[in-house]
Amino acid sequence: MSLSEDPNDFLATHLLRTARGLTGSAVLFGAVYLLAHGGVFIVYQLYRLSLRPSVGLTALTVFDAVIAWLTYREYRKQLAVARR
Repeated sequence: MSLSEDPNDFLATHLLRTARGLTGSAVLFGAVYLLAHGGVFIVYQLYRLSLRPSVGLTALTVFDAVIAWLTYREYRKQLAVARR
């Protein structure tokens, strides 16, 4: 269900209102924080995988890498919108 399907959704409405108020520096901070945080975890997970491989940790590492990539992609998108 999306916000357009339920415009009275309390959580979605408040998140959207809050996100609209973010400045460029807040978006930059969020992107850097998430990418650094995710990168540290990915490095640690790769280290752990080198010691003792497991399917679960491999899946988690791939998931973290995808989230980091999506965060970077969204940051670049927001940066392009801000430059217009």
